[in-house]
Amino acid sequence: MFLYYDNKNHSFSLEQTETSECVFQTYTGNSYDDRIGWKKGINPAIYKDNVKLVISTNFWPEKVSCEYFHADIYINEIHFLPLSRLYDNGSTVFLQYTINKNHDNFDWSPFLSEVCQICNHCDAWLNNELELLLAKLPKDFSNFEQQIEVLKTIRLFDSINPFYRKKYRSHFDDLIFDVDRIKLCLEEVYNKNDLSSKDVFNVVWDYIKDYK
Repeated sequence: MFLYYDNKNHSFSLEQTETSECVFQTYTGNSYDDRIGWKKGINPAIYKDNVKLVISTNFWPEKVSCEYFHADIYINEIHFLPLSRLYDNGSTVFLQYTINKNHDNFDWSPFLSEVCQICNHCDAWLNNELELLLAKLPKDFSNFEQQIEVLKTIRLFDSINPFYRKKYRSHFDDLIFDVDRIKLCLEEVYNKNDLSSKDVFNVVWDYIKDYK
Protein backbone atom coordinates (compact mmCIF):
# COMPACT_ATOMS: atom_id res chain seq x y z
CA MET A 1 0.00 0.00 0.00
CA PHE A 2 1.19 3.49 -0.85
CA LEU A 3 0.66 6.99 0.52
CA TYR A 4 0.80 9.74 -2.09
CA TYR A 5 1.09 13.49 -2.05
CA ASP A 6 -0.53 15.42 -4.87
CA ASN A 7 1.68 18.43 -5.62
CA LYS A 8 -1.08 20.13 -7.61
CA ASN A 9 -3.93 19.76 -5.12
CA HIS A 10 -1.61 19.90 -2.08
CA SER A 11 -3.22 16.89 -0.46
CA PHE A 12 -2.41 13.39 0.72
CA SER A 13 -4.18 10.39 -0.77
CA LEU A 14 -4.09 6.61 -1.13
CA GLU A 15 -4.81 7.03 -4.85
CA GLN A 16 -2.14 7.93 -7.39
CA THR A 17 -2.67 10.78 -9.84
CA GLU A 18 -0.60 12.28 -12.63
CA THR A 19 0.63 15.00 -10.29
CA SER A 20 1.28 12.90 -7.19
CA GLU A 21 4.37 11.26 -5.77
CA CYS A 22 4.71 8.34 -3.42
CA VAL A 23 5.93 9.45 0.00
CA PHE A 24 5.41 6.25 2.00
CA GLN A 25 5.13 2.54 1.33
CA THR A 26 3.93 -0.04 3.84
CA TYR A 27 6.05 -3.08 4.56
CA THR A 28 5.11 -6.62 3.56
CA GLY A 29 8.08 -8.62 4.83
CA ASN A 30 10.98 -8.72 7.24
CA SER A 31 12.99 -6.10 5.37
CA TYR A 32 11.81 -2.59 4.58
CA ASP A 33 15.12 -0.81 4.08
CA ASP A 34 14.43 -0.29 0.38
CA ARG A 35 10.86 0.93 0.78
CA ILE A 36 9.81 4.52 0.24
CA GLY A 37 9.57 6.43 3.49
CA TRP A 38 11.56 3.92 5.52
CA LYS A 39 15.12 3.95 6.78
CA LYS A 40 16.82 1.43 9.01
CA GLY A 41 16.41 2.43 12.64
CA ILE A 42 14.35 5.55 11.97
CA ASN A 43 11.67 6.72 9.59
CA PRO A 44 12.53 10.08 8.02
CA ALA A 45 9.97 12.86 8.41
CA ILE A 46 7.90 13.68 5.35
CA TYR A 47 7.74 17.41 4.64
CA LYS A 48 5.06 18.74 2.29
CA ASP A 49 4.01 22.41 2.30
CA ASN A 50 3.08 23.22 5.93
CA VAL A 51 2.82 19.54 6.94
CA LYS A 52 5.40 17.43 8.71
CA LEU A 53 4.47 13.74 8.93
CA VAL A 54 6.34 11.01 10.80
CA ILE A 55 5.14 7.40 10.56
CA SER A 56 6.87 4.88 12.79
CA THR A 57 6.64 1.32 14.07
CA ASN A 58 8.94 -0.89 16.10
CA PHE A 59 8.31 -3.73 13.57
CA TRP A 60 8.80 -6.83 15.72
CA PRO A 61 8.16 -10.01 13.65
CA GLU A 62 9.32 -12.25 16.50
CA LYS A 63 6.77 -10.71 18.88
CA VAL A 64 4.04 -9.08 16.83
CA SER A 65 1.78 -8.63 19.87
CA CYS A 66 4.19 -5.91 21.04
CA GLU A 67 4.23 -3.98 17.78
CA TYR A 68 3.05 -0.38 17.69
CA PHE A 69 2.18 1.96 14.84
CA HIS A 70 2.43 5.72 15.33
CA ALA A 71 1.77 8.75 13.17
CA ASP A 72 2.76 12.23 14.27
CA ILE A 73 1.36 15.11 12.27
CA TYR A 74 2.57 18.69 12.56
CA ILE A 75 0.76 21.55 10.84
CA ASN A 76 2.71 24.81 10.82
CA GLU A 77 5.01 23.13 13.36
CA ILE A 78 2.11 22.49 15.76
CA HIS A 79 1.89 18.87 16.90
CA PHE A 80 -1.73 17.80 16.40
CA LEU A 81 -3.10 15.62 19.19
CA PRO A 82 -6.36 13.64 19.64
CA LEU A 83 -7.95 15.99 22.18
CA SER A 84 -11.00 13.76 22.59
CA ARG A 85 -8.80 11.37 24.59
CA LEU A 86 -7.29 14.03 26.83
CA TYR A 87 -9.79 13.62 29.69
CA ASP A 88 -11.30 10.38 30.98
CA ASN A 89 -13.31 9.75 34.15
CA GLY A 90 -12.00 12.76 36.02
CA SER A 91 -8.36 12.35 35.05
CA THR A 92 -6.17 13.83 32.36
CA VAL A 93 -4.41 11.53 29.94
CA PHE A 94 -0.94 12.19 28.56
CA LEU A 95 -1.09 12.41 24.77
CA GLN A 96 2.08 11.62 22.86
CA TYR A 97 1.04 10.76 19.29
CA THR A 98 -1.45 12.01 16.73
CA ILE A 99 -2.41 8.42 15.90
CA ASN A 100 -1.45 5.51 18.13
CA LYS A 101 -2.29 1.89 17.24
CA ASN A 102 -1.12 -1.47 18.50
CA HIS A 103 -0.91 -4.77 16.65
CA ASP A 104 -4.45 -5.94 17.50
CA ASN A 105 -6.55 -5.87 14.33
CA PHE A 106 -4.13 -3.38 12.77
CA ASP A 107 -4.78 -2.47 9.16
CA TRP A 108 -2.65 -0.06 7.15
CA SER A 109 -5.60 1.13 5.05
CA PRO A 110 -7.66 2.87 7.80
CA PHE A 111 -4.43 4.01 9.45
CA LEU A 112 -3.23 5.84 6.33
CA SER A 113 -6.77 7.04 5.56
CA GLU A 114 -6.84 8.73 8.96
CA VAL A 115 -3.47 10.32 8.20
CA CYS A 116 -4.94 11.76 4.99
CA GLN A 117 -8.06 13.01 6.77
CA ILE A 118 -6.07 14.89 9.42
CA CYS A 119 -3.50 16.33 7.02
CA ASN A 120 -6.07 17.43 4.43
CA HIS A 121 -8.76 18.70 6.84
CA CYS A 122 -6.82 19.65 9.94
CA ASP A 123 -9.17 22.46 11.06
CA ALA A 124 -12.27 20.29 10.89
CA TRP A 125 -10.53 17.36 12.57
CA LEU A 126 -9.23 19.44 15.46
CA ASN A 127 -12.55 21.21 16.01
CA ASN A 128 -14.35 17.87 16.11
CA GLU A 129 -11.81 16.50 18.61
CA LEU A 130 -12.39 19.58 20.77
CA GLU A 131 -16.17 19.13 20.66
CA LEU A 132 -15.84 15.51 21.79
CA LEU A 133 -13.53 16.57 24.62
CA LEU A 134 -15.78 19.37 25.87
CA ALA A 135 -18.70 16.93 26.00
CA LYS A 136 -16.72 14.88 28.55
CA LEU A 137 -15.84 17.74 30.89
CA PRO A 138 -17.94 18.49 33.98
CA LYS A 139 -20.26 21.46 33.61
CA ASP A 140 -19.44 22.70 37.11
CA PHE A 141 -16.37 23.23 39.30
CA SER A 142 -15.77 19.53 39.94
CA ASN A 143 -12.28 18.29 38.99
CA PHE A 144 -11.25 21.92 38.60
CA GLU A 145 -7.50 21.29 38.57
CA GLN A 146 -7.88 18.54 35.99
CA GLN A 147 -9.98 20.82 33.81
CA ILE A 148 -7.28 23.48 33.97
CA GLU A 149 -4.71 20.87 32.92
CA VAL A 150 -6.95 20.16 29.94
CA LEU A 151 -7.17 23.86 29.16
CA LYS A 152 -3.39 24.14 29.12
CA THR A 153 -3.18 21.57 26.32
CA ILE A 154 -6.18 22.96 24.45
CA ARG A 155 -4.55 26.38 24.24
CA LEU A 156 -1.57 24.97 22.37
CA PHE A 157 -3.79 25.18 19.29
CA ASP A 158 -5.03 28.75 19.71
CA SER A 159 -3.50 29.84 16.42
CA ILE A 160 -5.59 27.41 14.37
CA ASN A 161 -8.59 29.70 13.93
CA PRO A 162 -10.87 32.04 15.95
CA PHE A 163 -13.72 29.52 15.80
CA TYR A 164 -11.62 27.05 17.76
CA ARG A 165 -11.05 29.53 20.58
CA LYS A 166 -14.72 30.53 20.63
CA LYS A 167 -15.70 26.90 21.03
CA TYR A 168 -13.65 26.19 24.16
CA ARG A 169 -14.40 29.60 25.68
CA SER A 170 -18.07 28.66 25.76
CA HIS A 171 -17.09 26.15 28.45
CA PHE A 172 -14.17 27.74 30.30
CA ASP A 173 -15.43 31.34 30.62
CA ASP A 174 -18.05 30.31 33.17
CA LEU A 175 -15.51 28.16 34.98
CA ILE A 176 -12.74 30.74 35.24
CA PHE A 177 -14.47 34.12 35.45
CA ASP A 178 -15.64 33.40 38.97
CA VAL A 179 -14.09 35.57 41.70
CA ASP A 180 -14.48 32.96 44.43
CA ARG A 181 -12.82 30.30 42.31
CA ILE A 182 -9.84 32.52 41.55
CA LYS A 183 -9.46 33.35 45.25
CA LEU A 184 -9.27 29.65 46.01
CA CYS A 185 -6.57 29.27 43.37
CA LEU A 186 -4.55 32.01 44.97
CA GLU A 187 -4.99 30.46 48.41
CA GLU A 188 -3.81 27.08 47.12
CA VAL A 189 -0.73 28.62 45.57
CA TYR A 190 0.04 30.40 48.85
CA ASN A 191 -0.65 27.38 51.06
CA LYS A 192 0.81 24.57 48.97
CA ASN A 193 3.64 26.51 47.37
CA ASP A 194 4.24 23.67 44.90
CA LEU A 195 4.71 23.58 41.15
CA SER A 196 1.34 21.98 40.46
CA SER A 197 -0.75 24.68 42.14
CA LYS A 198 1.41 27.40 40.63
CA ASP A 199 0.93 25.92 37.19
CA VAL A 200 -2.85 25.86 37.65
CA PHE A 201 -2.86 29.49 38.67
CA ASN A 202 -0.61 30.52 35.77
CA VAL A 203 -2.94 28.88 33.25
CA VAL A 204 -5.94 30.61 34.83
CA TRP A 205 -4.21 33.98 35.00
CA ASP A 206 -3.07 33.81 31.36
CA TYR A 207 -6.62 32.99 30.33
CA ILE A 208 -7.98 35.97 32.27
CA LYS A 209 -5.41 38.33 30.75
CA ASP A 210 -6.22 37.15 27.22
CA TYR A 211 -10.00 37.05 27.37
CA LYS A 212 -11.35 39.30 30.10
